[in-house]
Amino acid sequence: EARRFAEVAAAAQAVDEDAALGFLLSRLALRNSQSGRQGHKSLNLLTYIDIAKEGIVPNLGCKGRPSSRLLYRPPHPDSLVVHYVKASAAMLYVQSVVSGGQPHELKRCQEAITKWVP
Repeated sequence: EARRFAEVAAAAQAVDEDAALGFLLSRLALRNSQSGRQGHKSLNLLTYIDIAKEGIVPNLGCKGRPSSRLLYRPPHPDSLVVHYVKASAAMLYVQSVVSGGQPHELKRCQEAITKWVP
């Protein structure tokens, strides 16, 4: 499903996918709660966070320290969310660092943020 989502997003060249995805998830969760249906289990786990706090949801950046409060910073195993992941190879890279046990590597990161995996 993630691969299909990435293909559709790449074809559309969307710039507002964050807002659209958040809106759709919220509407689905609200519809499920109003109808009394359980719906998809993932929607029952939908949690809203305050991203206005500086540094809580960093954008994917290859340079810098993961522990910094910068807007762009590398992913690390303690990352809750990594935002602004635009290429499918970058999605795989973030997963490998956050939960795959791989260390952050500047060169791998820079290659991943510009590459689409078929």
